[in-house]
Amino acid sequence: VSIEDDIPEDDDPDLDESALSGHELIVRELGATVVEEFTNE
Repeated sequence: VSIEDDIPEDDDPDLDESALSGHELIVRELGATVVEEFTNE
């Protein structure tokens, strides 16, 4: 699949603009608090 075919169209009915990131989902659903973030290199 080329990169041009992997980009959703603006009128795509499956496009969910309200999707949460992993961090946002954990905070909202579990009431978590992020103390410190680490980056993996």
